[in-house]
Amino acid sequence: MKKLYFLLCLITLNFQAQNLGSLDTSFGINGMTEYLYSAPSKGYYNYGMQITPTNKIISAGRSTWGCTNNSSYEYFFVRFNLDGTPDSTFGVNGAQSLSNAQPYDIQKLQNSNNYYYRSGAMLKKIDENGLIDPNFSYAVPNSNFFMYAETPTDDIIVVRRGPQNPYPVIDKINSNGTINTSFGVSGTISFPQLNNCFIEQIIMDSSGNYYFVGRIQNINSSSNYHVIVIKTDQNGNLITTFANNGIYNSTYLLPSSQSEYYPINAHTTNDNGIIIISRASQLRMEKLTDTGQLSTSFSNGIKVTPSFFSSTFIFDNKLYLFNGSSYNGSGYSLTRYNLDGNLDSSYNNQGSISFPAYTILATTSQANIQDGKIVIAENVENSYCAQMNWKLIMKRYYFDSAALSTSEMSHNDIITYPNPVNNYLYLQHPKAKKIFLIEIYSTDGKLIRKFLNPNRYGDAYKIYLGDIQAGNYFLKVTNESQTFRTKIIKK
Repeated sequence: MKKLYFLLCLITLNFQAQNLGSLDTSFGINGMTEYLYSAPSKGYYNYGMQITPTNKIISAGRSTWGCTNNSSYEYFFVRFNLDGTPDSTFGVNGAQSLSNAQPYDIQKLQNSNNYYYRSGAMLKKIDENGLIDPNFSYAVPNSNFFMYAETPTDDIIVVRRGPQNPYPVIDKINSNGTINTSFGVSGTISFPQLNNCFIEQIIMDSSGNYYFVGRIQNINSSSNYHVIVIKTDQNGNLITTFANNGIYNSTYLLPSSQSEYYPINAHTTNDNGIIIISRASQLRMEKLTDTGQLSTSFSNGIKVTPSFFSSTFIFDNKLYLFNGSSYNGSGYSLTRYNLDGNLDSSYNNQGSISFPAYTILATTSQANIQDGKIVIAENVENSYCAQMNWKLIMKRYYFDSAALSTSEMSHNDIITYPNPVNNYLYLQHPKAKKIFLIEIYSTDGKLIRKFLNPNRYGDAYKIYLGDIQAGNYFLKVTNESQTFRTKIIKK
């Protein structure tokens, strides 16, 4: 899992005071829910998750072998409601069968209402109701590995490598699965000079430029790798003002190319820089400016700590490292850093919070942000019969102090218009309380705009959004005691 996606609640909720790391009892039964497919004859194993714009959870996974010698895998998308129960409006009792087409993951692109997933060497698309789009199917050529990411529009970026090209080849695909020939040379750019380079993450800055982040083999050692970053514009042209003609090659050595053991995560920042988190014997965070130089504001560009992580995310301008490894049921942890690279020691008075594992049989885990809280999903061995079966355990926790004590305003308290918005967004607060803060977030949690003590014009607040890219965003409004959150669309 590469990355984690940020979504905000679209309904009104009032919270009782809780402790950081405590269960949200509105989720499942006392904060926990479990899912089995056709129990007890089958189980369920989760490959990947996404949070939908309506705060539902969608999982890509499979049943297990069942309890007979001729049992076989069956693959599914499963969707859950905000409270963790299966969504009966999706597929059959919440499960949409894919038969024997294995989904390796699932990803929601920011500017699309569709979801994409990898199945073998194919990239496929489903709509928000779980129906496969019969008009979209992209066969990734000459590849034994590929990954994909969004663009500012409904197009898709695909990075591939294979036996014929052991280096990054990048394609741009239209929303109908055809090659976008305006990108690179006939829709493709390649980097044969970067032999044995593995791209593990693709992210976009607010200007629509791409960062391709991964590792490249050290020419002096077959077992050591360097962090590498390639930066291009929307058309696939290298941004030559970044690092060394568009390519940053770290001097830091990673011990293996096996990303499941030594992952690399990256996040863009408000100043269009990039924070890269990698791990060898110690965790290393480095921040690059938009020109590919080590940022002096970030612990002189590099921060080395003993922390461990399996995934990371930025929420409300804080960097979180999730340790999803639970050895013999030892549990999980979440550590918070400021964006200057220093541990936020005020977080739970120690810089981190911990969560117990469901059982010592819990193996892999994932974390997603839903409704301002963290959902931890565990794959748990569940032996109902001789063959190994599995079940999915999900628990939702409070991890941010804002969700502990802040009540929510309803749509009757705040009126926003027009939506979709082109240039100016207007906000009316009929209860006449002063608005102190207006924030605009992208769907992955990045703060796009911040208006402190905004000016009021007559009976409405007016903010300019004409200079941000088209797409889906979340609006957060704060008065002296409450917050309001809703989705807005920028044309």
